[in-house]
Amino acid sequence: MSPFELVYGVGAQVALPLELAATKLKTVIKDAYFQDSLEKRIMHLMRIDEERDKLVDQIIEHQMRVKKIFDKWARPRKFMLGDQVLLWDRRREPKGEHMKFKSLWKGPFMIQEVKGPNSFRVAYRDGTVLPLTYNGQDLKLYQL
Repeated sequence: MSPFELVYGVGAQVALPLELAATKLKTVIKDAYFQDSLEKRIMHLMRIDEERDKLVDQIIEHQMRVKKIFDKWARPRKFMLGDQVLLWDRRREPKGEHMKFKSLWKGPFMIQEVKGPNSFRVAYRDGTVLPLTYNGQDLKLYQL
């Protein structure tokens, strides 16, 4: 659905400012009773709310499916505090951004804090903590 349809409903037509004056006159003539047109408008707004609720449910369902697929293939990493790790350099990942034999791993860093089951805060060797939290997929154990 387009943003216009989400706001005004599926059957609504886009009206230019010049068309609005003519439309208003036609609406007044067409709908003899103001009460009937008000009831129609209320019903229309209720249908729009129902459609939005359906879309929200569909979005939530889609996000759950995507998370389930991601969780199926994601490998949790087990790092302990003080472990030395290398960090994947995403800035140089695109083709042509790095040289043939240059590594795309930066580091070594130390695990400073375990934020969640697969998220970590890392610090330089001197203790300066990096401002971001990193996913375990972007880290690997540093081995001499």
